[in-house]
Amino acid sequence: MNLYDLLELPTTASIKEIKIAYKRLAKRYHPDVNKLGSQTFVEINNAYSILSDPNQKEKYDSMLKVNDFQNRIKNLDISVRWHENFMEELELRKNWEFDFFSSDEDFFYSPFTKNKYASFLDKDVSLAFFQLYSKGKIDHQLEKSLLKRRDVKEACQQNKNFIEVIKEQYNYFGWIEAKRYFNINVELELTQREIRDRDVVNLPLKIKVINNDFPNQLWYEIYKNYSFRLSWDIKNGEIAEFFNKGNRALGWKGDLIVRMKVVNKVNKRLRIFSSFFENDKSKLWFLVPNDKQSNPNKGVFNYKTQHFID
Repeated sequence: MNLYDLLELPTTASIKEIKIAYKRLAKRYHPDVNKLGSQTFVEINNAYSILSDPNQKEKYDSMLKVNDFQNRIKNLDISVRWHENFMEELELRKNWEFDFFSSDEDFFYSPFTKNKYASFLDKDVSLAFFQLYSKGKIDHQLEKSLLKRRDVKEACQQNKNFIEVIKEQYNYFGWIEAKRYFNINVELELTQREIRDRDVVNLPLKIKVINNDFPNQLWYEIYKNYSFRLSWDIKNGEIAEFFNKGNRALGWKGDLIVRMKVVNKVNKRLRIFSSFFENDKSKLWFLVPNDKQSNPNKGVFNYKTQHFID
């Protein structure tokens, strides 16, 4: 099954048709209306996150045409196979020189303390949306905290449903759609010998994290040493998606999406070839005010000035 199959579309579907199909399926499988549809909801969101972006769609379409890749993914659950071979090492290996990579702009993200974007993080809303997404309700203590906000309180006093107020006030479906910004997309160079010998390949990465209990609501980086044993039948252009191995914040987790590149000689083992996080730091888990709407968040952190906003 490929991404078009998940959205019940032919591979010739346009961006407009993809958006229409996504909205239709999202309503059908959303956890709020279909308690058994949460996994399908995640899958169609993953599919939409790639196919709705013209650049990602073009890359994915080209990958479908590489060798017999399209036939393979229709007849084999690749993600299951990759996860069986996937390992996460908990300790750093001394021979992995992360400082060597840190100077490579194509490899690591720029520090958040140096970015030029002003993004506003609202921890309570992020947690509320994660709880709605994962279990369809908001914890009592968090609900009490949100009800103290003037805009929420005033809306609820007009006999509006609390959850619907939160969704509407802070654009729940926009945030769900933006989940793709937590994915990490990489290209991995492999040789035929490594594939034949089923070598173990290491993927050292820096992951962006905000923990639920992180007091200052600031991003920080952690090193993760991912590795997996290669399968003997890897083809050039094949995609492996490791769920929940990407960037993460306040319960939300992105995916690690790896595109295999078979080469005669490895020149650069690992390359981040697409990162929404680098292109736009204002999307996920952030509500950025515009000319028509003032910032409704309280006590939030401005990444441009590095200060909290009263």
